[in-house]
Amino acid sequence: MALSIQLERVYKRFDREWIIKDFSYHFQTGAPYGIWGPNGSGKSTLLRLISGHLSASRGRIEFRFNQQNLAASSLYPYLSICAPYIDPIEELSLTEAIQFHFRFKKLRAGLDLSVLPQVFQLDGHQQRRIASFSSGMRQRVQLGLAICSDTPLLLLDEPSVTLDENGRDWLQSLLRQQRDDRLVIIASNERSDLAQCGTIIEI
Repeated sequence: MALSIQLERVYKRFDREWIIKDFSYHFQTGAPYGIWGPNGSGKSTLLRLISGHLSASRGRIEFRFNQQNLAASSLYPYLSICAPYIDPIEELSLTEAIQFHFRFKKLRAGLDLSVLPQVFQLDGHQQRRIASFSSGMRQRVQLGLAICSDTPLLLLDEPSVTLDENGRDWLQSLLRQQRDDRLVIIASNERSDLAQCGTIIEI
């Protein structure tokens, strides 16, 4: 199941400021891609364009799955994303959050909902509300849900932002296990987040 995203001379402006200028690239299923740049360079904006959450001010973005064109508005079933601007539902317990998420997404092969707390290294916290979790624990939930969803497109924006060293090791291990047969794009200003990327694009 091959997914590709073609960006041709894409620009994005907010008010009078151009955040993305004349960006062209062809992303396709294979080794993960990294997008590296300092804060304010447009990494998150680029990921939001790729995810279909934003439309370009100029230029063209084409989504194709198994050689068939996809509209940006139809991308949701193919996409999993973890980003700082997407918050978990704090009122839910960990078990409820997992069950709710996988009402809308399929689970990656070889996994079962009952083992996900252990996969997330949050075993024993199943009945705790997300609101009571530390920032690192919340990030594990968000990352785990995205990475363990069976989607051909996985986008991670600053994935280790609130993780400690153990959490960063966990992230790299889980990503290594679940990255095959999908298009993975990681945006970060931390080089360690991009360790598995075959191509790193600097913006």
